[in-house]
Amino acid sequence: VHEVKLKSEQHFSELLEKIKSEVHSIPLFLNSGEELIVLTAKNDKINIKDGDKLVYLGNAVNSI
Repeated sequence: VHEVKLKSEQHFSELLEKIKSEVHSIPLFLNSGEELIVLTAKNDKINIKDGDKLVYLGNAVNSI
């Protein structure tokens, strides 16, 4: 399990695409302070805040 601190909504989108393209990795949820947001097939309505972290399972991907 890997956790990446997000810089912006664009960073989130780019990292999510990179994880989805990796055969052995899957995005799990967004850690937003005290709230965990489960990621689904459509994640276009998620607002990224400073300090949010993307949590995923599988091979580590290089951060963008």
